[in-house]
Amino acid sequence: RVGPNVQNLHQGDPVIVECIQSCGTCEDCLSSNWIACKRRKELGVIGRNGGYCEYVAVPARFVHRIPPNLDMKEAALCEPTAVVLKGLKRIRWALEGSETEPRCAVVGAGTIGHLCAQILALRGYKVTAFDRDPRRLSYFEGSPIETADDRNELYQFDIIIEATGD
Repeated sequence: RVGPNVQNLHQGDPVIVECIQSCGTCEDCLSSNWIACKRRKELGVIGRNGGYCEYVAVPARFVHRIPPNLDMKEAALCEPTAVVLKGLKRIRWALEGSETEPRCAVVGAGTIGHLCAQILALRGYKVTAFDRDPRRLSYFEGSPIETADDRNELYQFDIIIEATGD
């Protein structure tokens, strides 16, 4: 359903929802630092039922209609891609500050690690993805991303991104 004050969304629209839902009025929010909002809620994590619910109520300002030509499976990657992009923005100084092209290792080839390796490769970095699960590493076949399962080789890399969640 769509609330009576919502004008830009209609029932049945394909949408994605922002996980972090800030108050929008505090000093942090007004300076676009929504994650620092002390009153924020996080869908499925802090103060709001999660995306595995059959139904979830979300303020409309956190709901975004997706283009009709975007597959819902692809749209589901918006949030984890945003997580990766934010993380890479935080280490931009290391990626761009080197005189030589840094060799990047991504440890953990789950969703976040896989997306991280793909984005780094798209940006032109030499990337090796590490994981103990050969199935996860097999998803990189045919891509410029190298794969490895021996973490003793990590000393060879200039940048190591840990994406195991462990």
